[in-house]
Amino acid sequence: MRLRIAGVALTIGLFLTACGGHKDEKFSEKFGEVLCDAYAECGPEVECETNALGDFDVSDCEYDKDAAKECLDGEFVCNSDFGDGFEYVEVPEICSAVFTDCDDPL
Repeated sequence: MRLRIAGVALTIGLFLTACGGHKDEKFSEKFGEVLCDAYAECGPEVECETNALGDFDVSDCEYDKDAAKECLDGEFVCNSDFGDGFEYVEVPEICSAVFTDCDDPL
């Protein structure tokens, strides 16, 4: 269970590498829902909060609404390369382009 939750954190961390967080509340909420739905299919015993992006300040970042739409419409894939109990969700690569040109990246 802890390893799967770590997988959620890793996935979110990878997504936030662009510069962390949510500038658009609607995107943040929808991303959390899509990610949690993907985890429910991948590892149904994972507890997931729909505010998956946390409270990061991205006020200095550029927000790309087209990349955000592609991210949310993209394929969230369950990766089980490490075997049972170690599944995690891979987010679409375009998700890393939602927030760019940040003054303080993670």
